[in-house]
Amino acid sequence: MEHECIPFIGCKLTPVDCDDKDECTEDYCDPSNLYNVCQHDNIECDDNNPCTKDFCVPSWGCVYAEEVVCESPNLCHRAYCDKYRGCVVEDISSECSSDSEHYDYCIQEYGCDPEYGCYTIPMDCDDSNACTEDSCIPSLGCVHRSVLTDCQNLCEITSCDPHKGITITYIECDDNNECTVDSCQPEYGCVNSEIFCNDNDLCTIDCCDEEKGCTHETIDCNDKNACTSETCSPHLGCVYAILDCWDDNACTEDSCDTTYGCRFTPISCIDENMCTTDRCCPVWGCVFDPIDCDDMDLCTQDSCHPLRGCVYTLLDCNDDNACTRDICHPHEGCINIEPPCLCDDIDECTTDTCDPILGCLHFSLDCDDNDSSTDDYCDIVLGCQHKTSTPHEYH
Repeated sequence: MEHECIPFIGCKLTPVDCDDKDECTEDYCDPSNLYNVCQHDNIECDDNNPCTKDFCVPSWGCVYAEEVVCESPNLCHRAYCDKYRGCVVEDISSECSSDSEHYDYCIQEYGCDPEYGCYTIPMDCDDSNACTEDSCIPSLGCVHRSVLTDCQNLCEITSCDPHKGITITYIECDDNNECTVDSCQPEYGCVNSEIFCNDNDLCTIDCCDEEKGCTHETIDCNDKNACTSETCSPHLGCVYAILDCWDDNACTEDSCDTTYGCRFTPISCIDENMCTTDRCCPVWGCVFDPIDCDDMDLCTQDSCHPLRGCVYTLLDCNDDNACTRDICHPHEGCINIEPPCLCDDIDECTTDTCDPILGCLHFSLDCDDNDSSTDDYCDIVLGCQHKTSTPHEYH
């Protein structure tokens, strides 16, 4: 105890703290030891177990580590540590054999080898028969099963010789037909499936020849119609396009004959009109040109009649003037001449004049000279004559 006196309170006794913070010591206070009242005695960490290593760690206290290793002399012994006896070595050879409850009939011999440990010698189930499949079942022992199973394979003929073993002869499924795919199915035997010759081309006829196999013959798209062009599309088959017979010539009538094909027949441009010259222009077609009826004669009136053709009518040059001479000159046309001798009747006994309406007028001359002594008369050549008259004799 630590002694202390406090005024007004009196003596105060405080216990001494002897904890040295070491888990490996037992701390206590001894009042009899005047010089060192705190005592620290080392604790005993022995757990009385020979299989552990006992020590103390100040921060933890006692530690019991299982560090003891017991070594066996060979693999047929097992070494271990017993907490009462320490290291113990036991013979484990007896553990290498099968127990009676789980006896393994496939093991011929059990044993223990110091170097390798437990070993077994398996049962030899070989019956020297190639026709059996030798195996071993732990609960039964050796089993010899025939290699010829109950499962029938229709694609094989199986036989077995005890010395040579299994002989398998495969079924020949070839039917010598190129139009079948030959195969064999164990459940059914030979299967000769018809092959599919479709080449997905509508331009061929797909068929199969037993010797050659698939054949793809090109189809004939000829429709015997010269007015169509034939082609073939693998996806559509025969395609027939109407032939274009247009020859770009307006002078032909374009048509198509199913036997001969395009026909270009010249069109008729005859219009039954004598006043036209009929012809055909490849661009425009029929052209009807008026004919030229000009005869270069100014004395005719030129015209054209559809049924007769050119008509030339003589020009009427009559100017309705009786005092002119009406004529026509081919290059000048009508000429109306008033000739000076138009009305001359070659008669000196007349006076000749012309009236536009009446024409020539011939008035007899009056040859009377008002002379009784003369005989007046007119001579058609000489004109008026005045001849002295002879007195008449009266008888």
